[in-house]
Amino acid sequence: MVIIDDTELAEMSRKCHQLIAMPMKEIASIPFDDFTILYHSIQPTLSAWTDAAAEALDMPKPEKVVLRCPSNRIHWAGMVEGTWINYNLRMMFDADLTWLKGNIIHELCHFLVWGHTKDFWQLYERKIKEAGIVDEDFNGWVSDNINVLDDPHIFNHPGEIHFHPKKFGCLLNTFFYKGYTGSVPLKIDYKLLDK
Repeated sequence: MVIIDDTELAEMSRKCHQLIAMPMKEIASIPFDDFTILYHSIQPTLSAWTDAAAEALDMPKPEKVVLRCPSNRIHWAGMVEGTWINYNLRMMFDADLTWLKGNIIHELCHFLVWGHTKDFWQLYERKIKEAGIVDEDFNGWVSDNINVLDDPHIFNHPGEIHFHPKKFGCLLNTFFYKGYTGSVPLKIDYKLLDK
């Protein structure tokens, strides 16, 4: 088992969970600058843990890690585009630390195996065990009636996700619309996202 220091990632996850746990009225009253400071510290934290995991697990490092808020271009948690990993901001607020670390390793595995084939899930299982995210006896394999590309088996991510769609929508509207707190944002200001 390899040890990957998760102190900063755990602290960032804790901050995000504290924020999403607040009532919507309180989320809407947080100063815009406070959120931009938090937002701009998430990306380097994710990037640092991604690089540390890649190095510790002997996997390719991404050329760049990008954090974006939800859009149709990005899957629920993340996606690999060429040599980049694009993470979805939502996972910082909805996923626990175990799921978050598992997803980072999931995206790193896509540099070695494209698609969600049986080979991919076997690599993923090996790497999350190697990283100590799950115990050696963890078995996440489930047989499903749907085909995942060429294999009818999928592997469950360890950890938990707690969806907060209305609160997350409030957060996005508050900080990307600077005060509008309707439940669903109509568009996102990407100027904030690419700094």
